[in-house]
Amino acid sequence: MIKKIFSQFKNCQLNFLETNNQMFINGNIIDSILSDKYTGIVIREVFSETFCESIIEKYEGIDSSKKFTFAKNSGECFPISFSSLLGQNLESTEDCNLFFQKLSRDFEDNFHPILDEINEKVLGIIQGLDNSISIQPAEFNGCNSSLKLNTFSVRKLYPYKGGLKFHVGNSFKEFYYSFYEFVEIPKSSAQLSYFIVLKSAKKGGDLKVFDAKYPDYKELKDERGLFSGKKKIYLENLKNKVINIGVGDMIIFDGGNYWHEVTEPKGEIPRYTLGGFISIFDKKGIVWS
Repeated sequence: MIKKIFSQFKNCQLNFLETNNQMFINGNIIDSILSDKYTGIVIREVFSETFCESIIEKYEGIDSSKKFTFAKNSGECFPISFSSLLGQNLESTEDCNLFFQKLSRDFEDNFHPILDEINEKVLGIIQGLDNSISIQPAEFNGCNSSLKLNTFSVRKLYPYKGGLKFHVGNSFKEFYYSFYEFVEIPKSSAQLSYFIVLKSAKKGGDLKVFDAKYPDYKELKDERGLFSGKKKIYLENLKNKVINIGVGDMIIFDGGNYWHEVTEPKGEIPRYTLGGFISIFDKKGIVWS
C-alpha cells in the first residue's frame, strides 16, 4: 500500500509517498519525482536491524585514515563521497583514473562479503520504482579502463556537532563545473538523493526538506539564509517538512532540486546512514556516491 505524506503547510508544494512494499512493478515513481508530482518516497524496512548492524560493524573496522572527515568535524564517511573530491586537486584524467582505481578496490575490499547483497537490494528497489529506466552502478571511463564506482557511502554524524548543513545537490555542478569535465556522472540536472538509516540518534538527525527550489534560490547568502534577486530569505521563514525515517527505512527524494539539511543529532549515539545519488540520462539511471 502506498500513501501520501503531505506537508503540514497548506500552500506548501512538498509531498512524499510512503510504502511498506519494496518493489513497484510497472511503477513510474522516479518520473513522478522528476516531474515534481511528488518530492520523494519513503520505503519502510528495506534493511533489517541486524543487517544494518553488520554494515556498521564493517564500517567501524575500516582504517580511520581512509575515511573522509566533514567540515567542522561534524562527521565522517567511507568511501569518500564524490562531492568531497573537490579538495583532492585531481588535475588530469590520469590522476582521476588512479584515484578511482584505488577507491574501487577499497570499496570492494572493505565491504566484502556483504557488498553484493547491499547493491542487489539498493539497485533492485530503485529499479522497481520505474521499470522504464535502466538502473546501473556508475562507471568512470579513464585512460585505458572502465571502473565501476561505489554506489553508496556510509556516513557517521557525531552528536552535538551541527548535523549536515543546508545544501542542494545541483549547486555542485554549477559552481565546480571544471572538475566535472573528468566525470560525466553529476552533469545531469535530474539528480535524486537516497539514503537508508542504519542507526538513529537518540534525538535529532532528521532530514528537513525546505520548500525552496534551486532554480528559485541559487545563492546561499550564509548558513541560515538564501538570497533570491535582492531578497534574503531566512530558513526559519521557509516552509519545510521534517521526514521521520527509522532504522532500515529508505528515502529517495529530489535532493538535487530542493534545499535540505540534516538536523543536529543529540544524545550519546551517532547517526549512521548508507546513501548516495541517482542521476538520470535518457531513461538510464546511474547510482553513485
